[in-house]
Amino acid sequence: MVGVGYGKGATLPDEEVRWLTPEQVDGLRAGEGVRLLDARDAPEFQKASLPGAESLPQSTLMFSRGKVQALVDELVGSQAGELCFFANTAGPNAGITAGREVYVMAFLLELGLPLTRMARLRGGLNGWVESGRPAPPAGREVAPQLPAVSGGLRGLCEGAGLGHLAAALPPSLTLEAAAAAATSSRQSFLASLRDEHGVSRLADRQALCNALSKAVREGRVPGRAEEG
Repeated sequence: MVGVGYGKGATLPDEEVRWLTPEQVDGLRAGEGVRLLDARDAPEFQKASLPGAESLPQSTLMFSRGKVQALVDELVGSQAGELCFFANTAGPNAGITAGREVYVMAFLLELGLPLTRMARLRGGLNGWVESGRPAPPAGREVAPQLPAVSGGLRGLCEGAGLGHLAAALPPSLTLEAAAAAATSSRQSFLASLRDEHGVSRLADRQALCNALSKAVREGRVPGRAEEG
C-alpha cells in the first residue's frame, strides 16, 4: 500500500484520500456545507487563508496540543459534516512532499475521526489563490459580530432544536458552566450529562456538546471566547 506522509512518520493510504477542488468547495459551501481546516502555522493563517477557515496547525498538535484540544474533541466527537484540510500546496502522488494537513488528518484518524469525512484541498492555499479566489487575513471574511446566546442554556437548547433537553437540565447548570465543561473536557461532560442529568441518548449529548462548542467558537457565550 502506497502512502503519503509528513513528519513523525504520519501516513495516509493515497488510494483512500479524497480530494476537493476549489470549485467543489464552493459548491459545498453553497449547499450542505463544509468546514475548512488550515494546517499551517498560526502566523501564516493570520496573514492569509481561505475565507471562513479554522486554524488547526500541525506544529501546535505536535508541541502544544492543549491549545487546540477543544477543537480536536469537537471534530472527533461530531458524527456528520464534510471536513477539508489544507496547507500551502497539495496534489496527488506528492509523496513525502505532501502538505502539513496530512499529519493533522492522520492524527485525527488515530483518534477515531473517519477518513471518509476528511478530504484534502487540491492545490492547497496556493492553488486556491491561483484559481482567482480570495484569501483574506485571519482566515475569515469580516462579518458582523454574532449576538450572544439569549435565554441561557435553555435558549441555546431551543435554538439548536434540542428543546426536549431543557427540562432535563437543572437551572443550576448555567450556559457558561456548560460551555466551559464542554470545551475543556468533552468526554467528561458527555459522561456527566448521562450520569448526573439523565440524558441517556448519546446523540442528544453529542448534539448539545456541538451546539455549545459552536457558540463558544462564534464568541456567543460571555467570557468563553476560544483562543485564536
